[in-house]
Amino acid sequence: MSITNNNAVAKVAAAVAGAGLVLSSFAFAVPANADTTSDLQNQINALLAQIASLQAQLGQGSASTGAQFTRDLTIGSTGADVTELQTWLISKGYSIPAGATGYFGTQTQAAVAAFQAANGITPAAGYFGPITRAKVNAMLSAGGTTGGGSTGGTTLSGGEATLSNFNLTSGDTVAEGDTGTEIASAKFDVRGGDVNVGRVTVEVQATVSGASQNPWLYFDRLYVYDGNTKVGSVDVGTRDAWDNNGSGSGTLTGTSTTDYSVDIPVSDVVKMGDTAMLSIRADAQNTIDSDNEDQVFALAIPDNGVRAVDAAGIQEYTGETNDQVDVDFNSNTQGKLTVSEASDDPDAGVLVADDNTSTNDLTVFAFKLKNTEDGDSLVDSITTRVATTSSAGPDTDITDIVKKATLTIDGHDYDGDINSDNTIDFDLSNEDVVVNGNDSLEGTVTIDLASQSGHYAATGQSLTFSIVGSSDVVAEGVKDGKTTTVTGTANGNKQSIALNGGIAVSGNHSDNTAVQTTNQTVTNNYGTFTIKFDVTAVGDDVYVPRIIGSTNPTSGGTYGGTISSTTDAGVLLMTDMIASTTSSVVTTTLTSTADNQTNGNALWYVIHAGDTETFTAQATINPLGVSTDLNSFQVGLDEVQFSTDATNYGSLQTLDIDQNDSQFNTDPLPIQG
Repeated sequence: MSITNNNAVAKVAAAVAGAGLVLSSFAFAVPANADTTSDLQNQINALLAQIASLQAQLGQGSASTGAQFTRDLTIGSTGADVTELQTWLISKGYSIPAGATGYFGTQTQAAVAAFQAANGITPAAGYFGPITRAKVNAMLSAGGTTGGGSTGGTTLSGGEATLSNFNLTSGDTVAEGDTGTEIASAKFDVRGGDVNVGRVTVEVQATVSGASQNPWLYFDRLYVYDGNTKVGSVDVGTRDAWDNNGSGSGTLTGTSTTDYSVDIPVSDVVKMGDTAMLSIRADAQNTIDSDNEDQVFALAIPDNGVRAVDAAGIQEYTGETNDQVDVDFNSNTQGKLTVSEASDDPDAGVLVADDNTSTNDLTVFAFKLKNTEDGDSLVDSITTRVATTSSAGPDTDITDIVKKATLTIDGHDYDGDINSDNTIDFDLSNEDVVVNGNDSLEGTVTIDLASQSGHYAATGQSLTFSIVGSSDVVAEGVKDGKTTTVTGTANGNKQSIALNGGIAVSGNHSDNTAVQTTNQTVTNNYGTFTIKFDVTAVGDDVYVPRIIGSTNPTSGGTYGGTISSTTDAGVLLMTDMIASTTSSVVTTTLTSTADNQTNGNALWYVIHAGDTETFTAQATINPLGVSTDLNSFQVGLDEVQFSTDATNYGSLQTLDIDQNDSQFNTDPLPIQG
């Protein structure tokens, strides 16, 4: 035991002697610059921390032995307990540039305030009163430390630490009035011992010459977070908060001639072997002039910008001036919206109308409003356009067809005004429908069909909804009230109207095949294309003609051509030829699991109400080309016609199918012609 004590005494003596030499040098040598003064003070603080640590081995000092503070301390207090408090604070990473003098001045007050802020003691005024005294005494009794951040109250372990692998990454764009926005994230490895991070220095330089270069006109407060825990902050909204690092310093890559820096007091324990993850966050000023909104600041945590104290009481540093990120103050505070079809927009379908009563709550259209800027947009109104099948006549006026229209957006329903020009207006001006920056909202339109009353359904009517963003959506910036630019178009799918009964069609690409048959004679080579799909009867029984039509191939990789069979076809296939050819022959067949029914010249597949039947459509293509031709063909389902009246083909309704949808087409097949 005596050997240990003797060694400890020797270490204390050496540390005291070292401190004396540093102090002597500091007292009699004029520092060359502010950095030299700072370096000397850092050495003093480090030596004082070592003395405090070594005193613990000798059983000296209340801050090391667990002895308790018994009185309140404030500006002007003096005595051994003030010295003990100062020594303890310095050993835990709280800066007191003058050292443990035994006098409680403004530097000690600031250190106490930093400790209070790190440990949730309010107000953090720097008065060492009953609450703060009890907190410190509890830590002393437990042998603890300040423990800012998520590790709270644990003793620093290990020995002399190293901070390495510093890396800075960019954060989010900042807009006027934003609070708590992450502008950068710093990480570094801690090895050899625990550390208590006590300071983070942030350096900035403006990059846009046409706007103000002064950071205090943009930043109001800066924070350091460890995860979700705030471990430090500082007001930066005035000129006095920032140090001017000189003209033309060249340490940052901005266009300004001046770098500015600010120190953020921090208390955050990072354990040995961990990687520190510090988030730099900012509150923006509420009064950024429009001329300054385009400013971008280069930001760095400079060399030695992160200062920490390790378990041995030694101050450790990390940072990298050349590791820079940009902090963008976005000029767009009104947002920018793009309109598009939503993923759950209904496929082409059939709306079943009733002869005498309305049909309610039919979903006909779904769209998305995406905000591609940081500014929030307030939506004032949305107009949907409705195209009908006929170009003239009473059936084209949707006021006779649509009894009610409802828009559901952001969790609320809004009734629309149905107009004779086939538009529906949804007024949201008295509501609070906001598309947040870099976010999106989806809207759904449902309608009630008026009773058919013997006219519109009988003509094969259909409704197709759409929104043209630049004309049909009116929005403004939440913050500035400026008009939001809206682009894009959302096009819904055709919704056919049938009386009393209709159909729903579904397919499966795995059931669709394309097979080439190769003969010895080149002109007899052909491909067989098969598409399977299910048809469900909605409402009444429905009838599909047992006739299939097709189109002649059209070159250029698009479906098209002229119908080569009767317009009374129950199923129409479209043929797509990728390359050109001289001529081709298409033959088709249609089979189904449905029952057959014949009424005079009308041949039907009948699907009973609520039942689902499978249809198989097959097309054989002979390109009739020469031996050098190799053409790629593809077949898709274009439409299914049906009726609820089996008398004749005079009242067929049409359900349009998207032949480009993979569930309704085959894979391409090259055929040697």
